[in-house]
Amino acid sequence: QKLLKILAILFVSTIVIFVFGFSAKRNALHKIKSISIKIENDSQLYLTPQTVNKMLIQKSGNINSLPKDALFLNDLERALRTNQLVEKADVFVGINGALGVIIKQKIPIARVLDSTRVFYIDNLGGSMPLSYNFSATVPTISGINTKTDIAEVFKLADFIYKNSFLKGVVIG
Repeated sequence: QKLLKILAILFVSTIVIFVFGFSAKRNALHKIKSISIKIENDSQLYLTPQTVNKMLIQKSGNINSLPKDALFLNDLERALRTNQLVEKADVFVGINGALGVIIKQKIPIARVLDSTRVFYIDNLGGSMPLSYNFSATVPTISGINTKTDIAEVFKLADFIYKNSFLKGVVIG
């Protein structure tokens, strides 16, 4: 009777391993059917879905022709996060074969007019380039020379951004 139990366990384990291997192989052959790009906080599009799609194509080529197992999702996320307008990027593949991309944009809270360049200070305290797609209505700041100055101005700009009254009144 012990031998019968051991044989039954071996048989069931073999069946489970076979089914798992078969389904993994069939799943790997499926190709990406579509790409769904969602941009959070999209009331001000500094980054468009077309731009995100171009970044994906630069990293992996034509994604629609790739099998699902050929995609390295972490590499795609890292490539998207290298864009200075992106705060967070999540890339995933759904069961139906659709590649999903969720992007969270940085939010500019002040525009800096430096002696050599123009850029935004974002909601995290870092610098953010101007966008070709949208111009933010934020206070303009000039006379900043060092990163220490940016850190000090960030505190004031963040306070103004979070206060609805000051946000509408302060322009520079």
